[in-house]
Amino acid sequence: LPLLLGFKGSINAIDGLILIALCLMLFYFLAAWQKRHAGTHEPSLVHPRASISQIFFILIGLVAVVALSRGVLWTSVRLLEHYPIPAFLLGFFVFSLGTNLPEIMVMLRSYRYHLRELSVSNLLGSAITNVLLIGVFAILKPFSFERDAAYVMLFLGMGVLFIFLMIFYRTQG
Repeated sequence: LPLLLGFKGSINAIDGLILIALCLMLFYFLAAWQKRHAGTHEPSLVHPRASISQIFFILIGLVAVVALSRGVLWTSVRLLEHYPIPAFLLGFFVFSLGTNLPEIMVMLRSYRYHLRELSVSNLLGSAITNVLLIGVFAILKPFSFERDAAYVMLFLGMGVLFIFLMIFYRTQG
Protein backbone atom coordinates (compact mmCIF):
# COMPACT_ATOMS: atom_id res chain seq x y z
CA LEU A 1 0.00 0.00 0.00
CA PRO A 2 2.79 2.54 0.68
CA LEU A 3 4.23 1.75 -2.75
CA LEU A 4 0.83 2.25 -4.33
CA LEU A 5 0.17 5.53 -2.50
CA GLY A 6 3.71 6.67 -3.25
CA PHE A 7 3.42 6.07 -6.98
CA LYS A 8 3.03 9.84 -7.40
CA GLY A 9 6.55 10.31 -6.00
CA SER A 10 5.66 11.30 -2.45
CA ILE A 11 3.83 10.19 0.66
CA ASN A 12 2.10 13.08 2.38
CA ALA A 13 0.04 13.49 5.54
CA ILE A 14 -3.19 12.42 3.81
CA ASP A 15 -1.49 9.23 2.62
CA GLY A 16 -0.24 8.72 6.18
CA LEU A 17 -3.77 9.06 7.54
CA ILE A 18 -5.01 6.54 4.97
CA LEU A 19 -2.26 4.07 5.95
CA ILE A 20 -2.99 4.49 9.67
CA ALA A 21 -6.76 4.21 9.21
CA LEU A 22 -6.48 1.04 7.11
CA CYS A 23 -4.02 -0.55 9.54
CA LEU A 24 -6.25 0.23 12.51
CA MET A 25 -9.26 -1.18 10.64
CA LEU A 26 -7.30 -4.33 9.88
CA PHE A 27 -6.24 -4.68 13.53
CA TYR A 28 -9.87 -4.23 14.59
CA PHE A 29 -11.18 -6.84 12.14
CA LEU A 30 -8.45 -9.31 13.09
CA ALA A 31 -9.22 -8.88 16.79
CA ALA A 32 -12.96 -9.32 16.13
CA TRP A 33 -12.31 -12.42 14.02
CA GLN A 34 -10.07 -13.89 16.70
CA LYS A 35 -12.69 -13.21 19.36
CA ARG A 36 -15.39 -14.93 17.29
CA HIS A 37 -13.23 -17.96 16.51
CA ALA A 38 -11.47 -18.36 19.84
CA GLY A 39 -12.20 -21.47 21.84
CA THR A 40 -13.24 -21.54 25.45
CA HIS A 41 -9.66 -21.97 26.56
CA GLU A 42 -8.20 -18.71 27.81
CA PRO A 43 -4.42 -18.52 27.60
CA SER A 44 -2.76 -17.94 30.91
CA LEU A 45 -0.07 -15.33 31.28
CA VAL A 46 3.11 -16.57 32.82
CA HIS A 47 5.42 -14.06 34.45
CA PRO A 48 8.83 -15.66 34.88
CA ARG A 49 11.22 -13.97 37.25
CA ALA A 50 14.08 -12.21 35.58
CA SER A 51 17.43 -13.42 36.73
CA ILE A 52 20.67 -11.45 36.71
CA SER A 53 21.86 -13.38 33.66
CA GLN A 54 18.67 -12.51 31.74
CA ILE A 55 19.09 -8.83 32.57
CA PHE A 56 22.73 -9.07 31.49
CA PHE A 57 21.74 -10.60 28.14
CA ILE A 58 19.10 -7.91 27.63
CA LEU A 59 21.72 -5.20 28.20
CA ILE A 60 24.17 -6.95 25.87
CA GLY A 61 21.38 -7.16 23.28
CA LEU A 62 20.66 -3.45 23.57
CA VAL A 63 24.33 -2.58 23.14
CA ALA A 64 24.51 -4.91 20.12
CA VAL A 65 21.42 -3.33 18.55
CA VAL A 66 22.87 0.17 18.92
CA ALA A 67 26.27 -0.91 17.57
CA LEU A 68 24.78 -2.81 14.64
CA SER A 69 22.41 0.03 13.74
CA ARG A 70 25.34 2.45 13.68
CA GLY A 71 27.21 -0.02 11.47
CA VAL A 72 24.28 -0.32 9.08
CA LEU A 73 23.97 3.46 8.90
CA TRP A 74 27.72 3.87 8.27
CA THR A 75 27.65 1.17 5.56
CA SER A 76 24.57 2.68 3.92
CA VAL A 77 26.17 6.13 3.73
CA ARG A 78 29.35 4.65 2.23
CA LEU A 79 27.34 2.71 -0.37
CA LEU A 80 25.45 5.85 -1.37
CA GLU A 81 28.70 7.83 -1.63
CA HIS A 82 30.56 5.30 -3.79
CA TYR A 83 27.89 3.60 -5.92
CA PRO A 84 25.00 4.95 -8.00
CA ILE A 85 22.33 3.30 -5.88
CA PRO A 86 19.05 5.21 -5.49
CA ALA A 87 18.70 6.27 -1.86
CA PHE A 88 15.04 5.20 -1.83
CA LEU A 89 15.88 1.66 -2.94
CA LEU A 90 18.71 1.25 -0.43
CA GLY A 91 16.60 2.74 2.34
CA PHE A 92 13.68 0.47 1.50
CA PHE A 93 15.81 -2.67 1.70
CA VAL A 94 17.67 -1.60 4.84
CA PHE A 95 14.39 -0.62 6.54
CA SER A 96 12.68 -3.84 5.45
CA LEU A 97 15.51 -6.11 6.50
CA GLY A 98 16.29 -4.24 9.70
CA THR A 99 12.73 -4.18 10.95
CA ASN A 100 11.84 -7.71 9.87
CA LEU A 101 15.02 -9.58 10.82
CA PRO A 102 13.76 -10.54 14.30
CA GLU A 103 10.49 -11.76 12.79
CA ILE A 104 12.36 -13.76 10.17
CA MET A 105 14.30 -15.49 12.96
CA VAL A 106 11.05 -16.26 14.82
CA MET A 107 9.58 -17.54 11.57
CA LEU A 108 12.50 -19.90 10.96
CA ARG A 109 12.44 -21.23 14.52
CA SER A 110 8.67 -21.71 14.55
CA TYR A 111 8.85 -23.47 11.19
CA ARG A 112 11.52 -25.75 12.63
CA TYR A 113 9.21 -26.63 15.54
CA HIS A 114 6.20 -27.06 13.20
CA LEU A 115 4.37 -23.93 14.36
CA ARG A 116 3.64 -22.66 10.87
CA GLU A 117 0.73 -20.39 11.87
CA LEU A 118 2.99 -18.51 14.26
CA SER A 119 5.72 -18.05 11.69
CA VAL A 120 3.54 -16.56 8.95
CA SER A 121 1.37 -14.45 11.27
CA ASN A 122 4.42 -13.02 13.04
CA LEU A 123 6.03 -11.94 9.77
CA LEU A 124 2.82 -10.47 8.36
CA GLY A 125 2.08 -8.65 11.62
CA SER A 126 5.48 -7.03 11.52
CA ALA A 127 5.04 -5.96 7.91
CA ILE A 128 1.63 -4.44 8.71
CA THR A 129 3.13 -2.59 11.67
CA ASN A 130 5.82 -1.19 9.34
CA VAL A 131 3.04 0.22 7.15
CA LEU A 132 1.55 1.83 10.26
CA LEU A 133 4.93 3.40 11.07
CA ILE A 134 5.30 4.76 7.54
CA GLY A 135 1.89 6.40 8.01
CA VAL A 136 3.00 7.99 11.28
CA PHE A 137 6.25 9.21 9.72
CA ALA A 138 4.35 10.67 6.75
CA ILE A 139 2.11 12.64 9.10
CA LEU A 140 5.07 13.94 11.08
CA LYS A 141 7.11 14.85 8.01
CA PRO A 142 5.83 14.12 4.49
CA PHE A 143 8.55 12.85 2.19
CA SER A 144 9.16 12.59 -1.52
CA PHE A 145 11.39 10.39 -3.63
CA GLU A 146 12.30 9.71 -7.22
CA ARG A 147 9.96 7.41 -9.06
CA ASP A 148 12.59 5.92 -11.32
CA ALA A 149 13.17 2.47 -12.81
CA ALA A 150 14.26 1.07 -9.43
CA TYR A 151 10.94 2.16 -7.91
CA VAL A 152 8.95 0.57 -10.72
CA MET A 153 10.94 -2.67 -10.38
CA LEU A 154 10.35 -2.65 -6.63
CA PHE A 155 6.64 -2.06 -7.24
CA LEU A 156 6.47 -4.96 -9.70
CA GLY A 157 8.53 -7.23 -7.43
CA MET A 158 6.24 -6.53 -4.48
CA GLY A 159 3.25 -7.27 -6.73
CA VAL A 160 4.73 -10.66 -7.63
CA LEU A 161 5.45 -11.39 -3.96
CA PHE A 162 1.86 -10.45 -3.10
CA ILE A 163 0.55 -12.86 -5.75
CA PHE A 164 2.72 -15.67 -4.36
CA LEU A 165 1.53 -14.87 -0.85
CA MET A 166 -2.10 -15.12 -1.98
CA ILE A 167 -1.39 -18.45 -3.70
CA PHE A 168 0.33 -19.71 -0.56
CA TYR A 169 -2.59 -18.58 1.57
CA ARG A 170 -5.23 -20.13 -0.70
CA THR A 171 -3.47 -23.47 -1.07
CA GLN A 172 -2.46 -23.70 2.60
CA GLY A 173 0.96 -24.63 1.22
